[in-house]
Amino acid sequence: MLDGQRDLPSRKIEGFVHIPDEKAGVLIQPEGRTFRDVRTRWQPYTTGGLMMMAVLAMAALYLIAGPMRYTADPQGRTIKRFTWFEQFIHWFTSASFVWLSLTGLNLVLGRWLLQPVIGDNAFTSLSALAKLSRNSVGFAFMAGLFVMMVQWLHPNIPTKLDWQWIKAAGGMFGGPHPPARKFNFGQKMIYWIAVFGGAAVSITGIALLVPFAATGVPGMQLAHGAHSIISALMMAVIISHIYLGSIGVQGSLRAMTTGRVDRNWAYEHHGLWGGRGRGGAAWRNRRRAAAAAGRVAPSALLPGCRGNIAPFHRTRRRAVCHIYAAAVVVLHHGNACLHQLPPCHSGAILGGAAAWRPGIEGAVHAAPKLQRRKRSLP
Repeated sequence: MLDGQRDLPSRKIEGFVHIPDEKAGVLIQPEGRTFRDVRTRWQPYTTGGLMMMAVLAMAALYLIAGPMRYTADPQGRTIKRFTWFEQFIHWFTSASFVWLSLTGLNLVLGRWLLQPVIGDNAFTSLSALAKLSRNSVGFAFMAGLFVMMVQWLHPNIPTKLDWQWIKAAGGMFGGPHPPARKFNFGQKMIYWIAVFGGAAVSITGIALLVPFAATGVPGMQLAHGAHSIISALMMAVIISHIYLGSIGVQGSLRAMTTGRVDRNWAYEHHGLWGGRGRGGAAWRNRRRAAAAAGRVAPSALLPGCRGNIAPFHRTRRRAVCHIYAAAVVVLHHGNACLHQLPPCHSGAILGGAAAWRPGIEGAVHAAPKLQRRKRSLP
């Protein structure tokens, strides 16, 4: 039969059937044998190899560069980084992805790794339950992925600033931390890989969940192969994300467990976000040194001032911030803004307030509002 198959133009052995499913008329096709060989011989090795490569790469990064450390804020001050809803969506999507990954690895590697350990009957029952759960958890993953894509789309849009992060390799191998806003280039890569990779596995997963709804046998084979390859690549990327978010960058994990991060961590790793748009810790040090010499307005030392004047128009915020800081110093004898700064800066701030006296008179009329806002100062 195989010798006669080689003489056929399409190399298929097919006939006619009297049932609606015309695919049943195909008895033998060469693509089927190729798909079987890839599925049973190559896919387990490539999937397992990608997982091992990701783990070894993170181990090598830890041994070569070590974890990225930071100097904790001496007063224990923190900054709000994520809301409770952002934390919930992150862990909801992560849990569904982990479950889909484990059950998918069971379908690919379970026959060689798990079945000899737990036996044939237990492996059959476990695999059947895992397959049924995938049909529901997959939709939970798609819903969570969509919400994450929408809520973090704007801060993950690439900008020219990312090139500086790339040239400095994120500061992982020494040197100063490159400037970054809420998300640096590495986190943006994780975001877009999750978005496009998640969309791809979702589409191919739906094709496998509803077989032959939109394609024939060749299309189903292609969807199965693409689903397996993209899923393995995403698992390798998420392994690196787990390492960098826990051990590789110290202080990062608490952002998704408490929603807050240490203030110095924010200044060092995301200075343009944690430093309220002024460049982070390096900028603050330069401005404080200038303040000691009497060359800077007191509002430069108040990173919370931007949040207090949010209702004002953007082009007027800087001037209003100066007036607001000077008025706080005069109206409250400096207690509202000096209690969290080193004592050596008190004279510089009071001197700066005197230099900005023309704005105080206008700020005094807003004293009731300032008294309510002073509690939000850092």
